Amino acid sequence: NTFFLIGQSDLRVLFNIVPMVYLFFVLAITMSVIAKEKNSGTMEVLCTLPIKDYELVLGKYLSAVSLILVGLIFTDIHFITLMNFGTNIDYGALFSGYLGLLFVGAVYAAIGTFASSLSDNQVVSFIVAVFIVHGNDPFGRKELGLLYLTAFVVIALIGPGKFSIDRR
Repeated sequence: NTFFLIGQSDLRVLFNIVPMVYLFFVLAITMSVIAKEKNSGTMEVLCTLPIKDYELVLGKYLSAVSLILVGLIFTDIHFITLMNFGTNIDYGALFSGYLGLLFVGAVYAAIGTFASSLSDNQVVSFIVAVFIVHGNDPFGRKELGLLYLTAFVVIALIGPGKFSIDRR
C-alpha cells in the first residue's frame, strides 16, 4: 500500500493486476471468434455474405474490444470509491491508466483474433495466443519459446488430426 508513502490515493494495484487477468480473460474470449466459425461450418455462410473479409475480421475484433470496455466500466466502482474517500487524487494518472488498460486489452484482442484465425480448434488458438503474448517458454528461454510457437502454428495450420496414429 503506497498511500502512506506518497500521501496520494490511486488505483495502482488495479492497474497492475488487470493485465494479468487480461492474459486469460481476453485470450479466452477471442480464442473462438473465428475458430468456432471454421469448426461449426458457418464460415462458408459468412464468406458468402456481401461484406469484405476485413469487415468480418474487424467486426469480430471490435466486438471483443467492446466486451473489454464493458468489463472496464464495471471497475469504475473503484474509481467512484476513490473519488469519495481518497485524498490528493491525480485524475490524469487515473484516466491514462484506464486508457492504457483499454489499449492493452485491444492488443490482446488483436493477438487472440489472429491466433483464432490460424486454426479451427479453439484450444490450439488459445495456446498460440498465450505463446505470442508471452514470447518465451515458462522457463524464460526465448529460443525454446519460439520453437514451441512454431510447433503450435504448424499444428494449427496442418491440423492436429494429421499427427494421430491409426491402430487398425
